[in-house]
Amino acid sequence: MSNWKKVEQPTGPASLDGGGIDAPDEKKPAEITKDGKFNTADAQPSLGLSPEDAAFLDEAAAALLREEEFDAENEMKIPVTVNAPVEEEEDVDLEKSEGAEVPPEQEGPVGAPSRKRYTRRGRRKGKYRFAAPLGLAVTLLAIVGIVATGSFIVDKIRSNNDTTALKQELFYQMEPLMLYTPTAFTSAVNSSQEALIRAALYKVLWQENIRMRQVGTEESKYKMDNVGRYIVPLSDVDAAYSDLFGKAAKFNYKTFGSETGDYYTFLYDKENACYHVPSSAMNTDNFSYQPVIDTVTKAGDQITVRVGYVNVKDIKPDKNGVDIITPAVATYFQLYQVQEMQDGKFIILSVKDDGKKK
Repeated sequence: MSNWKKVEQPTGPASLDGGGIDAPDEKKPAEITKDGKFNTADAQPSLGLSPEDAAFLDEAAAALLREEEFDAENEMKIPVTVNAPVEEEEDVDLEKSEGAEVPPEQEGPVGAPSRKRYTRRGRRKGKYRFAAPLGLAVTLLAIVGIVATGSFIVDKIRSNNDTTALKQELFYQMEPLMLYTPTAFTSAVNSSQEALIRAALYKVLWQENIRMRQVGTEESKYKMDNVGRYIVPLSDVDAAYSDLFGKAAKFNYKTFGSETGDYYTFLYDKENACYHVPSSAMNTDNFSYQPVIDTVTKAGDQITVRVGYVNVKDIKPDKNGVDIITPAVATYFQLYQVQEMQDGKFIILSVKDDGKKK
């Protein structure tokens, strides 16, 4: 409220002892406060006021009084909603920086305070401003992890089912015996089957042939006898036989092939502990069948290999001149029981017939 008091308008010239103002105190000079109000409590004008000044002061006091009465009346008319539901407001920044723009979707009705949720650079404000990007990153990483795990499982299944590499490795290990189309046997220990010893001798000469090609020489380390046969020590034959059938396997040495002449005879020389091996033993053109691996089934260290034998008369070349040797044209099949050793090598345990395909 104002410090002014409503006074009656004087009808005549203002006087110091009547009318609209109190008698001045000549001892105190007139003062105007810093807020522009006339100090009537501690100061009185030291000089008399003219009628015009007195009227001006009365009008000013009346105007201030009307303004305060208007404000008080409007305060009493503020509507109050009874039992209205109270809505929880978001934790927003109600302060608006000077010159900052507020997105239209964040602006309220006209006259309502602006709820600024974005910075000047367009970034959304809030307590967890990085929650959305972090959530997106976590989602993407989860998707990548699922895809990688699925891909790993699929590749693992494919690798377990893909026996291409295993077939190739087994073929090179079993080839010396497969070339000689053995008859079925349950063990290579103390065997007298010619196919088994022929396989060991073939392996010895084949490894020597590889060594000669690697060093670039045509001179073999094995001497020739007077008939033109290689003289192979039994130690090398035993090593090749063990490599094929295991360390426990031993062969009953004997001479065979004498019915075709000395040059084709595999002569066992017990006195000199050696074998006289015909050079024709390396000639695969003399074989009637070519082997091919059909299927491989592995259970632990035990492997069952189904081998097909294709008659050389049924072998046809492809457009590039390469012979087509597939199980589809095999004449008959055998099952080789193979064991995988701790050093990764394979040994042949037994062979049994699987019947003819045709």
